[in-house]
Amino acid sequence: MSSVRPSPGSTASPLRSTTVAPFVDQGTAVTIDADNVVARGDRAALRQILVNLLSNAARHGGGDFVVAAFRDEGEAVVRVIDDGPGVADEMLFGRYLHGRGGALVKGSVGLGTAVANAYAEALGGTISYLREDDRTVFEVRLPAVAEEPAEAPAAVLV
Repeated sequence: MSSVRPSPGSTASPLRSTTVAPFVDQGTAVTIDADNVVARGDRAALRQILVNLLSNAARHGGGDFVVAAFRDEGEAVVRVIDDGPGVADEMLFGRYLHGRGGALVKGSVGLGTAVANAYAEALGGTISYLREDDRTVFEVRLPAVAEEPAEAPAAVLV
């Protein structure tokens, strides 16, 4: 049975149980390497960004993946990392784009990264794609709240 493997010293977040747990329940091994990073934004939009990226990793990226979250100079950063073959640049962040006219996954309409990107931009952030050490990385950068969050809305990302 697969399990969520948090990094030592990390604490659970509200989004972890609703976002990552369903993938674990389906047998995907998810390693979480995360600080309690708090991003400014609507919880539902933040959750949808993560669900879309995690879904792509689960479908196209191999058996296991890593979710890393950390703070970087006023930004909340989440990286979804898998060992899949990567994505053709022309397919990234576009709507309804499927190579050679067909869906890569039955039931897929090709909106996952496009929707995630639209939400990230609406929240004042970005999503980027890169390859590192033969691994696929989608990196989300969103405005972070202060170390001691007193303002709302905000959500602990993972």
